[in-house]
Amino acid sequence: MTERIAAAVLILAFTAVAQTAPSTDKQVPLVADKAATATKLEPGSFKALGNYGGWWNNITEVEKDAFIDGFTTAMARANSVAVGVSEATMKEVKPGAANFNDKFYEVMDLRIIGQTFNFNLDKPLKPRLDEFYKDPLNVRIPVQLAMDYVRDEMSGKKTAGQLLDELNDWRKIVNH
Repeated sequence: MTERIAAAVLILAFTAVAQTAPSTDKQVPLVADKAATATKLEPGSFKALGNYGGWWNNITEVEKDAFIDGFTTAMARANSVAVGVSEATMKEVKPGAANFNDKFYEVMDLRIIGQTFNFNLDKPLKPRLDEFYKDPLNVRIPVQLAMDYVRDEMSGKKTAGQLLDELNDWRKIVNH
């Protein structure tokens, strides 16, 4: 991977993390509310223990919407950066130049990477994510992979067989 691609991927990763960070705008609960929820496990605890389904199923609908919005916004930005860098690099691709193949493949790599960040769908993700995490075999699958799975399923990017193979591979890894 060239230095330019590596730098772009690093920037995209930081953008995604920053965009999906939890909000600090939550109201402080009343003392009575704190006592009532003292025995309830916080959603973040599930995530910290690798139970992403427990986390997803214990956050509010508003928090789910905010997470999906932040995630898809970050992915749209990452896609835009990857496409922009690939277009700028394409201007450097000159047929017959000694570095033609290197530059051409750099452009293609960036476009492929950019597509992994494309979450433009005409249907909402939340109902399908809710369904995904109802399956006990999926609760340890990180939400980023669940988002990819749901996107690919909804967009038809992969066949049912490809999706099942991918899901089974993830399940083997996380449920070892």
